[in-house]
Amino acid sequence: MTPRFAAAAARVIRSGAIGWFQLRSVGGAVAGGPSDATAYAHRDANFSLVVMGGAGEAVDRASAQLRPFLDGLYISFGSSLRPGRLAGASPPTDPLASA
Repeated sequence: MTPRFAAAAARVIRSGAIGWFQLRSVGGAVAGGPSDATAYAHRDANFSLVVMGGAGEAVDRASAQLRPFLDGLYISFGSSLRPGRLAGASPPTDPLASA
């Protein structure tokens, strides 16, 4: 958590587009397994963020302010069906692993 993230989060919350904003601390046992072992990739993250609202485009616009601070997503918390967003749920691939 950084002051820049906190300021961006406050703007998103105040925007009125978000009805639910939840920041969860993760790590510990979650971080213990390999990222490709389950559907829960990005196990090295320190936090999990969930934002929800009624109007998808308004939520997307507001939460775009947080994207610079985010890396990946948990597919069970995603609602976008755009291929680029869905790809963000998969663990990064190692190009040398398949060689």
